[in-house]
Amino acid sequence: MIPVVRFLACTGIYRGITNLKKLPVIPILSMCLAGITSGADIEASFMHDGRIRSYILHVPPSYTGDDSIPLVINLHGGGGSASQQASFSLMNPKADAEGFLVCYPEGTFLPLGFTGWNAGEIYKSTVDDVGFIDALIDTVRAGYNVDTLRIHAAGFSNGASMCYRLACELGSRIAAIGPVAGPLYFDDWNDCEPERLMPTIHFHSRHDPNGSYSVMDSMMDFWSSRMGCDIGPDTFYNDSGALKQHWMRADDSCEIIFWTVERYQHGWPGSPLGTKEVITNDEMWSFFVAHPLPVQEEEPGITEQYRLPQDFSFTAKTNFSADRISVILSLDFNQEVSLKLYDASGRLKTRISERELTAGLHQIDIDIRKLPSGVYFLKVITPAVTGTQHITVLK
Repeated sequence: MIPVVRFLACTGIYRGITNLKKLPVIPILSMCLAGITSGADIEASFMHDGRIRSYILHVPPSYTGDDSIPLVINLHGGGGSASQQASFSLMNPKADAEGFLVCYPEGTFLPLGFTGWNAGEIYKSTVDDVGFIDALIDTVRAGYNVDTLRIHAAGFSNGASMCYRLACELGSRIAAIGPVAGPLYFDDWNDCEPERLMPTIHFHSRHDPNGSYSVMDSMMDFWSSRMGCDIGPDTFYNDSGALKQHWMRADDSCEIIFWTVERYQHGWPGSPLGTKEVITNDEMWSFFVAHPLPVQEEEPGITEQYRLPQDFSFTAKTNFSADRISVILSLDFNQEVSLKLYDASGRLKTRISERELTAGLHQIDIDIRKLPSGVYFLKVITPAVTGTQHITVLK
């Protein structure tokens, strides 16, 4: 997968470079991503499944790369585009204020005669849009310090329906979804078999001119049942008359929120052209903040032993009381050993140790107090073999 840069909003990065064609594409992209220190919009594309797929990435001014930050995938509606969705949803100012990345992917031309997403059988498309979004997340992570526990999907109309498909088929990577004005469009809703519970906040006009609201009551009943949210719906009207319905599980592991506005509109509530009965971006972001991707927490003192076929074995033991990870190395003979810690995007966070160790048992402690929450990889390297262990830090 090779990203192709079409437009780069990076001031001063190419000073002194006169022939970009002589440079490989990937290093050029990396130079740009590393050099952004203020808010910017980047247009880029890469090849996926035989097609060039494009996207716009908005980077908040606060981004430095030192800390991992959330990512929101914002999907345009049928007949729309990535740039139109950025203007239509007006999510960039919210991203700048709260410090998260927003990625606006571009759909493909559907057999129905408009640009959009393969969100269900009704769209008669064979394009692998789930695979594209999966690859897009990897592409963004390759250049940015993304908090892999806080990757969310939002979308309008056909893009909202695509959010539901992502919930059904990519739940291992998407923490929560925020569909606006579009239902689940599987021919048989029961074909949606999500691998995990998916927190959902949905916005819709009761008088949506495209008629999609007519299925929403039954669809939300199905969706809340599918997620095991059998408590509710509790109802609430805000000061502007918007109706909020809320379902939840008894163990608080998932919740569903459904906002209904009254204005006759197929739109994004709270946007410049949308009703102000509820501000979608404010409510959606608060919901996303409350719903990171769940991880399996281990009890203190539990260890995972990795026995490798050659010269050594190692254990990484998390000591929660001391805010450290203890790495236990068992070596069969004297050898050079290197320990490195990488974040989920593959960035080297720290070189822990690079020295010769004698045969026997060794304990090396890693201070994790300054590490933000996220997924990391501990790599142990010897001249003969390499071992890697997945580590999750929660604070």
